[in-house]
Amino acid sequence: MQQIEYTRLAHDILHSPTLDFILHIKRMTSSILVSLLYGKSLSDFGDNKYLLFFDSIKKFSHLADPFAQPPLDILRLSPARWAKWKGLSRYTAGERTGSFLEKILDHPTHFDLSAEEISHVLMDGGVETSSAFLLTFILALACNPACQAKAQSEIDRVIGDHRMPTLEDFEHLHYIRALIKETHRFRTILPCAVPHAVSKDIRGIYHDARIFESPDTFDPERYVKSEFGIKDGVCSDGLRDTLPFGSGRRICPGIEMTERTIAIDTMNLLWGFSFTEETGKCSMDLKSYHCTTELSPNLFTCVIEVRGAERARLIDETYIRPLKTVVFCPATSVSSYRRE
Repeated sequence: MQQIEYTRLAHDILHSPTLDFILHIKRMTSSILVSLLYGKSLSDFGDNKYLLFFDSIKKFSHLADPFAQPPLDILRLSPARWAKWKGLSRYTAGERTGSFLEKILDHPTHFDLSAEEISHVLMDGGVETSSAFLLTFILALACNPACQAKAQSEIDRVIGDHRMPTLEDFEHLHYIRALIKETHRFRTILPCAVPHAVSKDIRGIYHDARIFESPDTFDPERYVKSEFGIKDGVCSDGLRDTLPFGSGRRICPGIEMTERTIAIDTMNLLWGFSFTEETGKCSMDLKSYHCTTELSPNLFTCVIEVRGAERARLIDETYIRPLKTVVFCPATSVSSYRRE
């Protein structure tokens, strides 16, 4: 089922490569989780229940933002149009969607999760982060054409144009793996990991000039020269490739599935398409991002072109339309289970 979703993303971008590519990515990341939880795929965004669920994720992310509430109570006198926290505060007392996130707010001391609650955790935590990374990856390709060209040269050398990439190819694509690591480092999707008391946030570590050479420069070559991309002579104790996914008990529980999704999708995107900046419309500057619990690029456009007729034919030929489809409803029940 996951392989079908990876191929469908390439198919959807091939036939609708404009602003819709953002929706294609979000549909794909959502559908993988829906198929994992319910055994069926998400065909499209044509149901308001899904859109309401997705909107609830974004609103909860804003509520988790340390700046979502003002530090001084006097700011309650500010006009609503200047105060984003007023709308967010009303949300907590407004329309209920039945999402797991609402249950967390209602029962903050309840940690014994049922299977239904776990399913909501997977949906709430997996959709935004995976899509945010893939959008950042596309933005990085459009803003760094030399990096894109080098990655495409590598994938052409290893795979050619007679077949689409497979997961087995990934270990042979050293520069593409470095490109993924640099995307994680440069614009870490979870800059503070799971919100809790920390001495240093992940973004701060990845942009420390004592550890990384020119940390504010996007440069995948640093990971070609060094496993962790660090300067010569810097101690690597405590560094690991999975740092963007958190650490300890708070590490992302879906890390293996997410890494697999990133590997296949980035290979497919580089193999099948070229991404070109529209003058002045693409930027990886932090001002071009919005940050709540995750760091995600603002809406952007770029020119997407298929890399030849043969690759277009293979994408169409490889794509298999799922026979079972479902429009996701967050209230769908699954069998109850509790940990001993």
